[in-house]
Amino acid sequence: MSKPKPIHLSIVAFDTLDGAQAAASKIREKHAISSTTSAVVVEKDHAGKVNVKDIGLTPAKGAFGGTALGLAVGLLSGGTGVALGALGALLGGVRAKKTSERQISGDVERKIEGLLPPGSSAILIVGDRPLQPERVAEFISMGGKIYTHEISPEEQEELAAHSETAHQALTDEIEQTVQAVAPGGPPYPRVFVIINPAAGGDEPILNAINDVFRRYGVEWEVGITHKYGDAETLARQAAEAGYDLVAGYGGDGTQHEVANGLIGTEAAMGMLPGGTGNGFSRELGLPNKLYPALELLCTSRTVKHVDAVKFRNGYFIQRLYVGIEPEEQTSREMKDKYGTIAYAISGYDRLKNSTDVQYHLTIDGELLEITANKVYVVNASQTGTGISVTGRLSSSEDGVLEIFALSVKDLKTLSAAAERMADLSGKLSQQYFWRGKEIKIETEPDQPVWTDGEYQGRTPVEMKVVPGALRVVAVPEA
Repeated sequence: MSKPKPIHLSIVAFDTLDGAQAAASKIREKHAISSTTSAVVVEKDHAGKVNVKDIGLTPAKGAFGGTALGLAVGLLSGGTGVALGALGALLGGVRAKKTSERQISGDVERKIEGLLPPGSSAILIVGDRPLQPERVAEFISMGGKIYTHEISPEEQEELAAHSETAHQALTDEIEQTVQAVAPGGPPYPRVFVIINPAAGGDEPILNAINDVFRRYGVEWEVGITHKYGDAETLARQAAEAGYDLVAGYGGDGTQHEVANGLIGTEAAMGMLPGGTGNGFSRELGLPNKLYPALELLCTSRTVKHVDAVKFRNGYFIQRLYVGIEPEEQTSREMKDKYGTIAYAISGYDRLKNSTDVQYHLTIDGELLEITANKVYVVNASQTGTGISVTGRLSSSEDGVLEIFALSVKDLKTLSAAAERMADLSGKLSQQYFWRGKEIKIETEPDQPVWTDGEYQGRTPVEMKVVPGALRVVAVPEA
């Protein structure tokens, strides 16, 4: 018996409940999608219930197409990790015998899970060739987001023993259009939200949390901060209490504290934009509006393993910088009055009054002697203004720190920094710039030290990167 040829699974996801059906109707008017073996519409309503509909393009043309659709519908319904023997039977609520615990493809599972949140829909298509480019363009023009996967002959052989059961369950589901409750539920069933009441605007944060979390069936609780250190304490207590995810509503200072409370625990970290600039959230490409950020926590199973930097008795996650006195730092009053422009105003005032001092930098054991006004150690480069202080030379997931110096007496240091910020790759951008994993900073005389916007005393200081120390809920990859 010859091996089967590869078959192609395509998922066209829409942000609305009726988007898939409308697109399918258009396709039907053109009679067919060539090379199609099976195609169905999947709708997930706002309560998380799933409805599967035949769109008139599902001939009984072998079991493999049905099995592939059974797998995809199971994953889109929230049933990730389902055993092979239950893929198709899951659709009708029937549990087939688990004869194998292996899954078809980890890549399929990772990319599909969480793709279809409540209130959305998708068209699932299986065929012996990929979708034609003109059909892909048409789906995109109708608002569809397309994911494709080739199911190899080896994967098909793995499914062969279960294909008949899976295909029959799929057929029954299509014919009856039974409403099946999504079995997986939200990725983080219990969420604790830490709210900094001094951050953000006048948005009704509790109303927003209740509105979104209740819709997804998330159990939630909140804690309110009153002073520095409260967010770290609340985060650690929430993790010890067994919450799956702890989210901070506030700016970078709040996220700094939440991270310090969660590193070393089992809880994941979520971020809700409530600060003036939300630089760390920008760094990870997270939504900058409250409702989309809440939706992400309820739907995404994607996690980024972000580096942290061990420093004194805690960690920082963005940057350490030396050389700005506390009275020179951007005040809360200025942030409230000017927003992100406040940072630029403060920076200009500091530059006018700056003087250089002697720095002794030890980077991975190598000593550097420099004269500078300020030194930065960067883990995450995005600022609250949306500018990256090192362009694309830094990543919060690479296990390495970037160090650079600024001097008011050497304009080349400022020009080099400007090139990095502008993502220019000339020779100047590599000057006054170093990389390392362990850094020690000593100065003459001693200088003020800040991490993630919080004052941390004075030099000398030592630090070490801890790769992947923090698990942060992230936007699924396209």
